[in-house]
Parts: sequence; structure tokens; C-alpha cells
Amino acid sequence: MRLKTDFTVFEPLLIYAVLFFPSVFLFTENSSLILTSVSSMTLYLITAIPQIIFIIWIFNTKNYSSTEAGLIKIKSSVIPLAIFYTAALLLFSAAFISLYSRFFYPDSAISSVTAADEAAAAVRDNITLLPMYLAVSAVTGYREELFFRSYLLNSLKNNGRYFIPVILSSLMFSACHAYQGTAGIFLSFSGGIFLSMIFLKHRNIHINALSHTFFNFFVILSYVFSF
Repeated sequence: MRLKTDFTVFEPLLIYAVLFFPSVFLFTENSSLILTSVSSMTLYLITAIPQIIFIIWIFNTKNYSSTEAGLIKIKSSVIPLAIFYTAALLLFSAAFISLYSRFFYPDSAISSVTAADEAAAAVRDNITLLPMYLAVSAVTGYREELFFRSYLLNSLKNNGRYFIPVILSSLMFSACHAYQGTAGIFLSFSGGIFLSMIFLKHRNIHINALSHTFFNFFVILSYVFSF
């Protein structure tokens, strides 16, 4: 099946299956153990950074321009935008979690809440983990935004239309967050749509990746310092 002459559906599905889909099975509510030591986070970084390089290499095999891919030089002006979009994501997430907890069982809202609690004690005992948290958040932000927004939206577009690519990429994004439970899947899907809109508006991967980074880092810190 072909969406256009130089693209088959097989490629993005294969890349997704290799880089992201295993998280559905490997990550559980105990996956926060990766955040409890420098060695475990270093291992994650060693694994994830080559994946970022691989995704960027794929762009070099395509005919996408740097503008289409959003791979442009980072400027200081992206930081205020990233902070603004991070705040919007946080406000939406907080509102949703509040409503979800009110109408459903509170202990089933988002399993990652319980997961993050396990890492809190380790951070309180070793403040030097905070820079590693930021590094993990940044690498995760760039890894996921490069693939789910920059690569998928450009690969799946058909005749310049993005509605279906936005939905498909957001579904794939939420699927690899299935370990967070029902609420986590919904939040990831909604966040995926929002981040897709940001990318299509600005065509700047740094705005997306930094928004994602700040969001992850803030969520981690909120759990760490709430005890």
C-alpha cells in the first residue's frame, strides 16, 4: 500500500515497532526505577541518543527540506513559546486529572503518578539526580517529537493534508504510553494532537521538543517535591 510514490506504510510502522512500541510491554508502573540512579538514567541516555541520530539520518534519506522537518537552528526566541505551550499542557493535564479522579476511582487515574512516587525518595536523598532528570527529559522530548511530529506528519501527509496524519501519529504516541493507564492514554492522545498543531504552526522542532522537555521535567519535580 502506497500513500505516495516515494513512501510506503511499512517504513514508519517498522521504525515505530522497533523504537517505541516495546514500551507498551516493557514499561509498567515500576518503570520509574530508571529514574532512581545515575547508572540507570545513563543507560537510557546511551540507548536513546543513537535513536535520535537514527531518526535524523532518516531525514537525510528523504526529500524533506529542513523547513518541512522543522530542523532549523535553535534561537532564544523559542524558549518563551515553549514555556507558554508547556503551561497550556500542564493546565489541561491538571484539569483532566482532577475531573478523572472525581468521577472515577482515584487510584486508577494515572499509574505514572504511583510510578513517580517511587523515584521521589531517591531524588530527595541525592539532589545530584536533578540534572540527570533534565537530561532524560530533554532526550525524551527530542526523541519523541522528532519521530511523532517531524517524521510521521511529513511521512503520512497526503496531498498536503494533515488531518489523518495528526490523528494517526497521536494514536501511535498514546499507544506507547499505554503503561500509564486509561487516563494516561487519553492525555497522551490529546497532548499528541496539541503538539502536532504546534509543529504544523511553527515548523520548529525545538519549540515542540522543549515544550515536551519542560512538561516532563515539571511533572517529575512536582511529584518529587510534593512529599
